[in-house]
Amino acid sequence: MINPFQFGKVVRDKQFCNRQRELRDLAITIKSGNSLWLYSPRRLGKTSLVVNTFSHIKEVKTIYFDLFNIRDSREFATKYLNTLTHELFTWKQGVTSILKNLSGHLKMITPTVSLDTMGNPSIGIDIKSNEVSQTLESILELPQKLNYSKPICIAFDEFQEVERLDPFLKNIMRSVFQHQQNVSYIFLGSKESLMNTIFSDAKSPFFQFGEKMKLDPISNSELTAYIKSMFRETQLKIKNETIENILQLSECHPHYTQYAAYVAWGLINQKIQQDENFKQIWLSRIIESQSDAFRTIFEQLNANQRKVLYALSDIDDQSILSKETMIKYDLPPKSTVNTALNSLLHKTLILKSIGSYRFENPIFKIWINKLYD
Repeated sequence: MINPFQFGKVVRDKQFCNRQRELRDLAITIKSGNSLWLYSPRRLGKTSLVVNTFSHIKEVKTIYFDLFNIRDSREFATKYLNTLTHELFTWKQGVTSILKNLSGHLKMITPTVSLDTMGNPSIGIDIKSNEVSQTLESILELPQKLNYSKPICIAFDEFQEVERLDPFLKNIMRSVFQHQQNVSYIFLGSKESLMNTIFSDAKSPFFQFGEKMKLDPISNSELTAYIKSMFRETQLKIKNETIENILQLSECHPHYTQYAAYVAWGLINQKIQQDENFKQIWLSRIIESQSDAFRTIFEQLNANQRKVLYALSDIDDQSILSKETMIKYDLPPKSTVNTALNSLLHKTLILKSIGSYRFENPIFKIWINKLYD
């Protein structure tokens, strides 16, 4: 049998757990022609949410573009133009017809077409250093200029990367996007401070450009029903206690829930009994599989960062900066603790919410805690 749980990639259809309200709200926004920015910590499912929403919308042309691995504004221009060309043109029209159409809409750009070893076409452009801004503007204008037969919605994943690519790129985007009538945008981001700066800072060109949606962990009851249904489909039985242990570990984070359930399913499929030893076997498998990666991360941290992480792994609702916590875990002065916290936030090892801190990866939290046992 094939393990029904998937992690580390976009999940679709029955592997996508619930999110019915978010799917509905996002679909309404897209069909209304409005733009939206969507924030969630990494691996909470924002990409899967957008991809699944896109798959059910027929009256709007939807396009997905990921900024994460783009190196600079020139590469952005080339790859974005390729995405638009493949999504908005039919190659059956012929290469000559497409190049002629593109040239008619793109200022100062002469596109070319090359074929890879598999025969797939790719658009190439030569961008001179003094023409980068005009080239970007011309490509960003393309979705509106083509007069496509349907409204268009374009999702930019990891949108906070525009700051790294070119600090002026968001200015060009805003100046173009605000005049487009039949094109809307979804901006996805996993770094809250950067996304807030882009969309909530009055000095930013994207200030109040579109509504905000924040993705939260999925509810315990929804994940419980999802896990049971996946086991039921594969004709295996999982005990309620095992599900409770999975969700306690994952803290209802979709990615870590999928991963923990994947491991549990594998053990149950091997006929390992869900007795009093099952949790220890299941948990050990999970931690061991991540141990090498965690050790690499840990070795790159200084002594104060390690102390702070251990304290965070061991306290419940108590503040890391409380007098009791500082004494119990022999923490350095508050200014040094704050420096360590900011560094850990920057590394996205921890997240901050309403003045409290928590681990981005709940499995790493357990690993850190066991390390000091």
